Amino acid sequence: MEMGRINLWRQKYINDVQIVIILTDKDFKSSSQSLINRGFKWIFLDGSKKEKLEFNYKIKMYPSFLLIDRKGQIIADPCPYPSEDLELTINKILLADPTRSGSEDR
Repeated sequence: MEMGRINLWRQKYINDVQIVIILTDKDFKSSSQSLINRGFKWIFLDGSKKEKLEFNYKIKMYPSFLLIDRKGQIIADPCPYPSEDLELTINKILLADPTRSGSEDR
């Protein structure tokens, strides 16, 4: 449900939001290919060394959602799940960002 909702946003926010999924499965290639085959055309990163990720980003549970701005700074941690008003949070951030592309009606 969460990933399906995010997939809908991919096109809506294509010029303003980049979706990156960190897969912590041991078989990254198989996991990422399975998601691509299901229509999820995002950036997938290999997070099989999850201990380092958990430490660096203070991840306490999976899935975890973070919002990172264009400068690479974490701006919402934790952020709401997609089903818990994440889109509202994204819209507030985009409206406050003078560098956004403005390609989408808000």
